[in-house]
Amino acid sequence: MPTYNPKQLGEPEVIREINPTVLFAFLQPFEGYLRSRGLEIEEPSRFDNAASQKLVEILTNPSMKTPQALLNAVFYVEEMSTPFAADSLLNLAQRAGMPFDEGGKHSPADIVMQVWLFDSKMVEAQHAWQTWKTPRRMECFQPVQLTGMAPITITEDRLKIAIKDAGDWFAKHNRGRKLFMTPRILANEIQISIRRGDPFSRKSTIDDDGIDTITFREARKDSMVYCLDDEVLMLNSSLKSAYPIYCRIFSQLLYDDPYHFGLSTRYTLAPLSDLGEEALSPGDIDAIEEIVLLNYRVRMGGPFNRYIIHGADDFFADLKRRGGTFQSEGPLDRATFRIKYRHVKARRTLTLYAGSSSSYTRDENAYHAEQWLLLRNFVMKTGARAAKVVNKDDQAVASY
Repeated sequence: MPTYNPKQLGEPEVIREINPTVLFAFLQPFEGYLRSRGLEIEEPSRFDNAASQKLVEILTNPSMKTPQALLNAVFYVEEMSTPFAADSLLNLAQRAGMPFDEGGKHSPADIVMQVWLFDSKMVEAQHAWQTWKTPRRMECFQPVQLTGMAPITITEDRLKIAIKDAGDWFAKHNRGRKLFMTPRILANEIQISIRRGDPFSRKSTIDDDGIDTITFREARKDSMVYCLDDEVLMLNSSLKSAYPIYCRIFSQLLYDDPYHFGLSTRYTLAPLSDLGEEALSPGDIDAIEEIVLLNYRVRMGGPFNRYIIHGADDFFADLKRRGGTFQSEGPLDRATFRIKYRHVKARRTLTLYAGSSSSYTRDENAYHAEQWLLLRNFVMKTGARAAKVVNKDDQAVASY
């Protein structure tokens, strides 16, 4: 969980391993603030042990007056100062033309600080992908009408328009205007990591003993994945009201049409209602060994939105043992299944919500689960497939 807790840069030994010239350049924009905290950084050669100790004290004890830019910079250097992350950044930065003394001795923090000074956005982008994990639960949106066209190139200018559009909406709804989008293109999908605000925000609080303390709250992160094979836009956000806005913004970004993706139904639980246990058969999908129904929810309606949940470790096995028959008392709006993949020890759960939402681990095995959903008509398709090739040109956003 991102927060401000510099453990590496909170150690004098780590500070001393950073080239003094690099450290001086990193801190120079904050010279006035550091001086107010008792640290003079007039020239690199004077960064001795005492200065290192003082810097550690300042970095590990921020105040409400600490510049947010300094906190952000320290956060990213701290997060990326691992051998793997530093090596990845160095390779990218050198390919982009960053000068580097290959004969010198460089610690991970020294390398990351050099890259930050060369291109801070490169560090931010790499951090976004280092911490990226496709969410289990995604809201899925399909094209209103298939055009057979590939997505438009995501250029810097087009991305800036999307960021401004989203920022305007969030600001209007008291969520802050600052927003960052980091895109990358993979073999079969486009991903965009979205961060709302700085990596963390500060708030001064007074505890029960009357002591003034600073608490840090991590930034909200949203995710967008566009699957080129299935032509499905998938979104995850903690703010439910943002889905229609993201749908419109990414429709515009990818297809220059704010209504390309619609808020229509993608998933239906009718196959489970109609077929019962037969709907669980994986057919000839050899990668799936077994599918079990764990539970389902029935909406009964009424003034208080009554619902019933039926469940067991294996619902249909329990039903057979009791000599019962499967009958849904009303429309199903949620069902959870357990899937056993062949040659995979751990069983995985998959939850479908009648409408546009699904929740499951979206790894290399997810393809087989999605094929089962298509086979049993849990997925409501919208026609033939569009082109899978993404348009690219020299103006495309760099994917760090």
